[in-house]
Amino acid sequence: MKKQSLQNLLFLAGIAFIFIIALRSFRGPVAVKATDSSTEFSAYRAMEHIKFIARKPHSMGTEAHAEVRKYIIDQLESMGLETSIQEATVIDDRRNLRAATVYNVVGVLRGANSTKAMMVVAHYDSTPHTLGASDDGAGVSSMLETIRVLTQSQKLKNDLIFLFTDGEESGLFGAKAFVNENKLANEVGLVLNLEARGSSGPAYTYEVSQDNGWIMGEYYKAVRSPIATSLAYEVYKLMPNSSDFTVFKNAGMSGFNIAFIEDFVNYHSMTDSPENIDLRSLQHVGNYALDLVNHFGNVELLDPKTPDLLYFNVIGNMSIHFKQSLSIYLLIFSVLLFIAILFIGIRKKQIKVLKSLLSVLIFLLSIVVISFAIFFLNLAILNEYSIYGAYYSFNFYNAIKYLIAFMLISLALFSFIYALISKKIDLMHLMIGVLFVNLIGMIALYVYIPTAIYICLVPAIMLSSAILITLIFNLNFEKNRMLIFRIYFIALFPIIGFYLPMIKVLFVTFSLEFPNASIALWLVFLGFLLVPMKAFFDLNRWMLPLISIVIGVFFLFLAHQTSTPNQDRPLQSSIFYAANHETESAYWVSNITEADSWNQQFFENPVIGELTEIYPYAREQRLINSATYLASELPQLEAIIDSVGANGRRNLSFTLKSAINAENFQLYINANAVLKDFKIDGKLIENEYFYSRPYTNYHILNYYAWPDDGVIFSFECNADLPVEMLIFEKKLGLPEQLDYKPMPEWVIPQTGYESCLSLVKSTFQL
Repeated sequence: MKKQSLQNLLFLAGIAFIFIIALRSFRGPVAVKATDSSTEFSAYRAMEHIKFIARKPHSMGTEAHAEVRKYIIDQLESMGLETSIQEATVIDDRRNLRAATVYNVVGVLRGANSTKAMMVVAHYDSTPHTLGASDDGAGVSSMLETIRVLTQSQKLKNDLIFLFTDGEESGLFGAKAFVNENKLANEVGLVLNLEARGSSGPAYTYEVSQDNGWIMGEYYKAVRSPIATSLAYEVYKLMPNSSDFTVFKNAGMSGFNIAFIEDFVNYHSMTDSPENIDLRSLQHVGNYALDLVNHFGNVELLDPKTPDLLYFNVIGNMSIHFKQSLSIYLLIFSVLLFIAILFIGIRKKQIKVLKSLLSVLIFLLSIVVISFAIFFLNLAILNEYSIYGAYYSFNFYNAIKYLIAFMLISLALFSFIYALISKKIDLMHLMIGVLFVNLIGMIALYVYIPTAIYICLVPAIMLSSAILITLIFNLNFEKNRMLIFRIYFIALFPIIGFYLPMIKVLFVTFSLEFPNASIALWLVFLGFLLVPMKAFFDLNRWMLPLISIVIGVFFLFLAHQTSTPNQDRPLQSSIFYAANHETESAYWVSNITEADSWNQQFFENPVIGELTEIYPYAREQRLINSATYLASELPQLEAIIDSVGANGRRNLSFTLKSAINAENFQLYINANAVLKDFKIDGKLIENEYFYSRPYTNYHILNYYAWPDDGVIFSFECNADLPVEMLIFEKKLGLPEQLDYKPMPEWVIPQTGYESCLSLVKSTFQL
C-alpha cells in the first residue's frame, strides 16, 4: 500500500511539473540590455522611445499628439529614411458618418533589388485618457528600434515601408487614408501590424490573413519565439475590436497582426504607462519585427497566397503546423482510434455500452452544472463591484485572482462529482465518456471552425493511444501502476502544455464579462485529467475536492479584499460637463448612474435620465446634475456659397471652425433639409442610407481632430425651410473656471471619448 501511495505521489508530482513548465515557458524572451549588443533589438533602448511617447495622453488633435508625430519624424530623418507626412481627410462613409483629419508618418528604407515591399505598421495616436505606452507606444518604439538595427546591417533585397498611422483609435482612419490615397500602398507585398491590448505577457500572432499557407510556413522559418494559434482569430472575431490590420486585410494584403494582451485592465487606461510594461513583452514584439523583416526582406513577395495552415503551440515556443486540408484525415484517424478502443474493450469485456453512455451524460452534466454555478458566482461579484462596469469587459485589476478562484472551485465541484461516482463506474468507462464528448466536439469544430480542430485533435490522439495500449496489453493499476502512469504522463504532456495557456488567454481576453468561456474549457480539460484524479482518489477520496475548495475560497476572499480601488488600483471615474448655448444651461453628467466617492461632489441633487437637454432623442440613462453655465464663443461658420439653383434647390457651402480649440465635434443636420450631394472637404458622401435613413430625424457626423483652419461642408438642400444644425464641440478636460476638487492619485478618468470632457452645444439656423 505504501508503494502504491509513493507511485501516486510521484505521478502527481510529475503532472504538477508539467503544469509549471506549461505556464512558465509561455512568456516573452529575456529583454536585451542596450549595452549587450548594438546589432540586436533591445527592449531597454525601445523603452527610451516609449518614455517620450507616453509622457501624456496624445489623442488626435491634441498638442501632445503633434509632439509625438514630430518625434517620430525626427527619429526617421536622423536614421536616413525617406520620410513623408500624408495629410488627408478621411471619411467612414456610412449611415452615421465618421470623419477625421489624419497625419500619417511614412519612412521608407530602400532595398537592393525589390520585388514588393514589406510594410511594418503601428499607430501613434492614443485614446483621450491614456498614456498609450503599450497601445501603441510599444509598436512605435519597436519599429524605431528595428530601424536602428537595420541601418547598421547589410541592405536587404526588398524595400521596407514603416507606416506610423494616425487615427487608429478613432476609426482606423490613418490606415484607410494610406490604402485609398497613398501610392506606396501599391508597392506593399506583406504587412506586419504591431498592436497591444494589455501591458504584459507573450506577444501573440493572433491574426493572419486568409490563404496564409506560404507566409505562415515562412513565418516559422523566421521567428525565434513563435506563439501563434489558428484559433486566435476565431476568438478575436467575437470581440468588439478591430485594428489597422483589418483595413489592410480587407484591401487584399497578406500579413500578420501581433499583440500582447495580459494585464488587460491597463488597456486604454491612464495605467497604460511605461512602468507597467513588461520588458519581456516589448522584447518579444521587437524580435518578431526584426526576425520577420530580415526574413521577408530577402524573399520574393510576388504572390504569397496559398491554402491556409493549421498551427498551434504545444508547450512554450514549441509549435506544430500543417496544411488545414490534412484535418479530415486526422479526424478520421481519431474516429478509427475510438472505434478500435470500443471494439477491443467490448471484446475483452472491459467496456460496456450502457456504462459508457452514462459516463457521457455525467461528463456533460458536470460541465453544465458547474458552468452555471460559476456564472452565478461571477454575477454576484459584478453586482458587488458595479463600479467595474465602466471598465473594458468588467476587467478587475485582480482578475487573475478571480480566475484562480473560479478554476479551483470548479475543480472542487468536478472532483467531488467524480469522487462520488468513481466507486460505481470505473476509470475506463469514465474516460470513454470524455473521449466521446471530445470526438463530437472535434466533428463540430471541423464543420464550423476548422482552424480550431486541434483543440480536440491532440487530446483525442494522445488519450486514445494511451487507452488503446492499456487495452491491448491488458494493463491494470494493480499490477502495472507505474507503467500506466508513464504512458499517461507522456500522453498528458502536450495536452497540458497547450491547454493551460489557452485557458488563461481566454480568461484574459474576456475577463469577468464572460469567464464561462475559459471555465468551460477548463472543465473539458479536467476530463482529460481523470488518471491524475484517480491517483488523488487512491490516496484519499475526498482530499482533492477539500483542498481545492479551501484554496479556491481563500483566493475568492483574497480577490474580494483587493477589489477596492486605491493608488495602485485607481478608480475610473465618469464625469463630463455639458453646456447649451441656446438655453444658457449646463449640467454635470456621468455615464455611470451611481456616483463614486470622487465625482459625488458634482451630484448634490442628481437625477437619472436621458440627456435630452443636450442630445435630441437621447436614450441612454445617465446621472445628471445642474451646473453653472459658462459662456463661451460660438463656433465660427464662414459662408462660401449660399445660392438657389435653377432646380429650385439651395446650394450651401461653409467652413466650420472651433473658437474654443475643441479637438472633436459632432454635427447634427435636421432631416427637413432633404440633403443631397453632401461633401466634406470636397469628398462626396455616397452612402444612400445617410440620405434616406437619418437617425431620429437628424443626419449625424462625428469628426475627429478638428483642424485649426476648419472643415469645409457643402451640400444641396431644400430651399423652403432654414437648415437647422446642432454643433457639439468636444474639448478634453473639465472647465478650469469652476470650483471642484481635482482627482486624487487613486482616481483616473474613465476610458473613452465622453469622459473628462467639456461639451458645448450650439444651434444654428441657416
